This record gives sequence, structure tokens and C-alpha cells, in this order.
Amino acid sequence: MKKYSGISVHCTFSNEKLDIVEQGFDLAIRIGKLEDSTLVAKKLATRHLYVCASPLYFEHHTMPLSLDDLKHHALLVGSQPHWRFVVDKEPYTIPVKGRVRYNSGNALRSAALEGLGIAQLPGFYVRDDLKNGNLLEVLPEYKDRQEAIWAVFPSNRNVAPKIRLLIDFMSKNILDDG
Repeated sequence: MKKYSGISVHCTFSNEKLDIVEQGFDLAIRIGKLEDSTLVAKKLATRHLYVCASPLYFEHHTMPLSLDDLKHHALLVGSQPHWRFVVDKEPYTIPVKGRVRYNSGNALRSAALEGLGIAQLPGFYVRDDLKNGNLLEVLPEYKDRQEAIWAVFPSNRNVAPKIRLLIDFMSKNILDDG
């Protein structure tokens, strides 16, 4: 918007998978494996999910040494009822329950930083906190495979130049976790 003063943005944040054609959206950002559809997709970057907690949390709790150990910890749950891992090179999920549930990665990150429990979050939320020691990675040997971040847009419309500019900008500026 700084570069192109004539552009205005109407942005909707949702963890729900919206029908962008039906709802008239020009573009959506989707993560992971895409379903077959009439949408056009452009890969923007990749991400990993990190299981982490603050040193403050570990002042009162032991570091989990196995996935089974997570049962004995306060888990900070996001919009998904399960966490994803890789065990023996195969995808593996575990159901998660906790006293704290947020549909916001920023809220989960804040709760983890305050020592309320262990969270599983994408790298773009926690990368800096992991580097500076504000969060500690838990069970990194089971880290989930990287997954793609996609820009998707309807194929039945001409893509406006402003949308192409936005897709190009995101392609250049979203940091890869891969």
C-alpha cells in the first residue's frame, strides 16, 4: 500500500476455509495440501510447525522427552484438535486437549511466552523467540514436515494487475521455514 497509493485493501482473517469464488474474494492464502478445485495456486513459501514453551514454564515442569510425555503437560491448543509430527519418517498426529484454546497464533505465542504451557506454532510466529531463547523448542526430532503456503485465486476471472503485484510481493517477502 505504501508503494501504490491507489490500492485499498479489505482483508478477512479466518481459520475457516472460505469459498472465495462464492464470497467474491480476489485472493486467499492457504496452507498445506490443496484440494482439487477450480482455483489457481501459486506457492509462496514453506513452513514448519514448532512445539515450544518458555524457560519460565520449564522452571516448574520437566522437559518432555517423548511424545507420550506431552500427556503430562499443559498444552496450549490452537484451532486444530491435534498436533502433527513425524515418527519413523511417517506423518503422526496426536489429539490435544488443554485448559487454554485460542484460534489465534499470536494469542498462543503470548500464552507460551507467559509460561502457561506448550504450544505448536508455525515458525513465522516463533522464529525470533526461538533464536533469542524466549521460547525453547520441544521434541525437535519429531518436527512435522514442512508444508506449503499458497496464494489461491479464482481461475474464472481475469486476475487484476493489483492482485498479481500482491502475489509477487508476498512471494519475495514471506520468509521460508524450509
